[in-house]
Amino acid sequence: MHASYRRLSLAALMVFVCTGVEAAGPDQEREALIEALGAAHETLGGQIAHGKGVAHVTRVHERVVPGKETVTESDNWIVDFIFKGEKTRADRYVSADGARGELDHAHINTGEEKLGYIGGANAFVMVGGEQDDDYRGLGYDFHPETYLRPYRRPLVTRLKAVLDLSERFGSDLLDTGPLRITAEGRADKSGWKNSLSLLLDPNHGFRILDYRWEFQTDEHGSHLSVHYHAEFDPAFSDAYPKRVTRERRTEYRDPNSIMSGDGYEKLEMEIIELDTVSQVADEEFTLAAFNLPDGTRVADYLRDINYGLGAPDDELTLAQLLDGPLSGDASLQVQADSEAQQARDTEPAGAAPVPAAAQPQPGSRTWIALLGAILTCVALAVLVLLLRRRQRDKKLPGGS
Repeated sequence: MHASYRRLSLAALMVFVCTGVEAAGPDQEREALIEALGAAHETLGGQIAHGKGVAHVTRVHERVVPGKETVTESDNWIVDFIFKGEKTRADRYVSADGARGELDHAHINTGEEKLGYIGGANAFVMVGGEQDDDYRGLGYDFHPETYLRPYRRPLVTRLKAVLDLSERFGSDLLDTGPLRITAEGRADKSGWKNSLSLLLDPNHGFRILDYRWEFQTDEHGSHLSVHYHAEFDPAFSDAYPKRVTRERRTEYRDPNSIMSGDGYEKLEMEIIELDTVSQVADEEFTLAAFNLPDGTRVADYLRDINYGLGAPDDELTLAQLLDGPLSGDASLQVQADSEAQQARDTEPAGAAPVPAAAQPQPGSRTWIALLGAILTCVALAVLVLLLRRRQRDKKLPGGS
């Protein structure tokens, strides 16, 4: 048996002694449990270095505004995902009777960059890693560690935080074999109250069978609560969940706030396929892997450029597109004038003169091209802004 598992066994035996004991702070048994669980979790997590799979994700969002009708939004997606090391990728399709329909959104996070493709129209490059709003976000990031760190807080870190403020902590060995750990925490200084429940299998490296976590707060007459549940099936995977559910309920009672009203969101995810044996190539985490058509606009916010795929000479900085005057590029104007003059010089002798109104105006194509690029860039910026705003709405105070 692995050394970390032996330590966890010892910690579990020590914890049995204090089952259900009231305590104001962590004691040696709890510290031993945290250390051993962390070691066991790290060992199990290391078993999955790469993988690919398919998930079914549904989302229901209700919003009740006083004096107005209830607004309900629902989404149903099929997601193809891959991961390798820290890199992740998810291609999200609208579910059409259980089959892949239109591509809704695709993104890659390499740890340094986030590459995205929105609505089958535009692509972008932004900062990646933990600075990305979608990083380890349920339903968006399918890295194995996502499910043990809801709202970005790793399991062991959250367990320690709950135990540090626990009002009651307990563990018991069930007749069926698993070890159940429960902890209820009192409200911290920000008003958040956390509690969690873990079901571990001591006969197989203390792998996680079930993980439940919830927190709630009541401040200024408002209420917010979240319930999170990850179910693991050993027949499916030792370290990757089969089903995950997150429910969030908000009740805002501030009459002076536009956020006043009730809200409810339920996100459900089921892993349909999972392959952790087949190799995953690094090329799967590049912009080229999206197989975008030539001409697709790409806004690269890291390098401050905007360009069209398949057109290496079609590159302008975002500042040129958004801030620079259209008439400032003299070289493009001279080129257009030269092309117009060449067209006039090659007119056949005796040809009827072309009315001035029908003649191509110097630089007209340049103006049209630049105007099209500007409109595309602005549309992409708006889409990215809406996407980031939607992700901010998912974040909760005190959830990090």
